[in-house]
Amino acid sequence: MVPTGMKAACEGKIISAHSISKSANLKPLSEGGHVLGLSASLSDLIETKGKIVPRPIGVGQASTFLGFCAKHDRELFSCIENEEFSARNDQLHSLAFRSLCREYYGKQAVDFMPNMIADMDKGKSKDDQFMTQAMSLLNRTGIESSKNDFKKAYNELGKALELREFKSLESLVIYFDEKLPFAFSSAWAPLRLLDGSDLQDGSDLQHECEVVMFATAQSTNGTYICINWRKDGAKVGQAIARSLLNYPEESQLSVLLQFVFQHADNIFFQRRWFEALSVKKRKQIDKLIHDGIDFFGSTPDAHIIPDMRLHPATPKNVAYVNW
Repeated sequence: MVPTGMKAACEGKIISAHSISKSANLKPLSEGGHVLGLSASLSDLIETKGKIVPRPIGVGQASTFLGFCAKHDRELFSCIENEEFSARNDQLHSLAFRSLCREYYGKQAVDFMPNMIADMDKGKSKDDQFMTQAMSLLNRTGIESSKNDFKKAYNELGKALELREFKSLESLVIYFDEKLPFAFSSAWAPLRLLDGSDLQDGSDLQHECEVVMFATAQSTNGTYICINWRKDGAKVGQAIARSLLNYPEESQLSVLLQFVFQHADNIFFQRRWFEALSVKKRKQIDKLIHDGIDFFGSTPDAHIIPDMRLHPATPKNVAYVNW
């Protein structure tokens, strides 16, 4: 996943790279060397009859993907792994690029899906075969369209990293003066705002959707939540940011956390925080996790509950970067 112009300088094998900082973000959440995360391995899904449930995951494995050689993993992300996070432009860019790469990598890995659907027509009637092949074609078209959305952002952010020019992103940075009990890193093309109103049309596969990147970063005394988007996609990114800030301060963290649970799987949290949640709050999280999960990518449409406080922290500082 290294930017194209840097591939010739790769050294050694591709490693299991963390998309969330192990030392700064995951270890503080761990108990007995494990954090809770959302596991969707085949063996887990068989055991849980298709449900995705929080499970203990070792901090050495949490958030990893085969994205970079050790040299580039170290060089590209040194400013967020080895320096105090203060939401500098270079740190926001590296944080956003790593979130984007992890998701783009996953998009490329699902190319098998249309072929799997196409093979489901064996032994069926001609009409059923026609419908199955039509679904396979639609699924393939949707996957390619989604990959193109990510490719545009990947190429732009990657080129900026190569040139060390950090002017292509806009960001909303929210600082909390405490260590939050969860960490996440993800990117997706939001089709709706946090209140459920329409934002982008994902049904028009000829139209490119804008991708927005979400990530947490721990500092010595607190936690940053960073929402990043391309300047060329400012209309979408700023709409998401304003949608969040429209909520009262005391609700913003819980609303955003619900939004992340609804759209992302790369989220990890403390066991004691999760187990202390009420049954009602756990049911809401479970509903959001499973909202929109199917072979054909239906749009998540479960409602976020603004007054459901998943954590009591309130923002201590809100910064608008480059916009």
